[in-house]
Amino acid sequence: TATEDAASIIRFEVRDTGIGIAPENIGRLFGSFVQADSSITRRFGGTGLGLAICKRLVEAMGGSIGVESAIGEGSTFWFEIPLPVGTAPQLAAAEAFSAPLPRLRILIAEDNPVNQKVLAGLLAEQHHELAYAGNGQRAIDMVATTNPPFDLVLMDIHMPEIDGMEATRRIRNLPPPRGTSKIVAVTASVTPAGIQRCLDAGMDGYVAKPIHPDSLFRTLRQLFGQDDGEDPVPVMPQAPERDEGEYGEQILSDLVQSVGPETAVELIDTFFTVAEEMQPELASILAAGDWRRAAERAHMLKSAAGSLGLSGLYHTASALEEAGLAGTAEAEDLLFKLRQQLLDGTAWLRRQRDTLMQGKMAAESNA
Repeated sequence: TATEDAASIIRFEVRDTGIGIAPENIGRLFGSFVQADSSITRRFGGTGLGLAICKRLVEAMGGSIGVESAIGEGSTFWFEIPLPVGTAPQLAAAEAFSAPLPRLRILIAEDNPVNQKVLAGLLAEQHHELAYAGNGQRAIDMVATTNPPFDLVLMDIHMPEIDGMEATRRIRNLPPPRGTSKIVAVTASVTPAGIQRCLDAGMDGYVAKPIHPDSLFRTLRQLFGQDDGEDPVPVMPQAPERDEGEYGEQILSDLVQSVGPETAVELIDTFFTVAEEMQPELASILAAGDWRRAAERAHMLKSAAGSLGLSGLYHTASALEEAGLAGTAEAEDLLFKLRQQLLDGTAWLRRQRDTLMQGKMAAESNA
């Protein structure tokens, strides 16, 4: 049943036809190392700890647990927990955040300010200690000198000065423990060949762009021994589907749920700054016919656009990056289209931002 705070109470029951439990013993059944009849331990084994563990887990999730029983008729054990009403991606994100991880010292090596803040917003939920490097050379220098050493480097592949591949190779040449820090590629190139290049450079794993919470945290759980036997292949989120329309409202909604409205507004504002600075540059690129530079700008835009739900802009930027690097004739048309989508997408994001701010103010006034 759904409640007013957009949660559903889910009830699970397990029934048996065993010996049953006397009423006077039910009250202490969920205590540590307690069984209704201590002779059961001698006859059948067991410590009675299981129900105490179940009680702690259920109550930690905001639920309740109990039992209904009669001597000679059996027992019905039950528990109820509140689960948020939402889509599968939202629940996946919630599961990702609940996974236990040690507190880590993490270097985010990423030159894109939107991607930096997406990663920071997700990681801040688990109180990791974060530092930032805007290019490959800075990342190498920080790994070599920062004390205590970083546990993890989240390494963008395309960065100025030295790219993520070369930066990883140089870090691996440092003496331990600095040279043995875990390094995870944060990349839009998730083809088998692209992944293999990351592994050959010395990286320990990879996370796809646009960045998805489930992919990020599952990879970290695997690397730091918290995977609970999960499949060793990281979950790779799908890029926005072409038939979902120009804008992916659910993508933005999932991001807001993952990082919170305040951080989401900061991400949108950062994107506004990037877009404002890039528009005159794109005009200059178009006038000069510099398609390789157009590909570089498109690469910078696409993952940020994908994370914020600008699905049409994401796909156009991806196509422009490919066409610009190849020098094909369609690069010019794609750049025209991208400039217009950037203007339209900024206007759409401004409306979403206004909605978020209204919700935030309403929540504060009701607090």
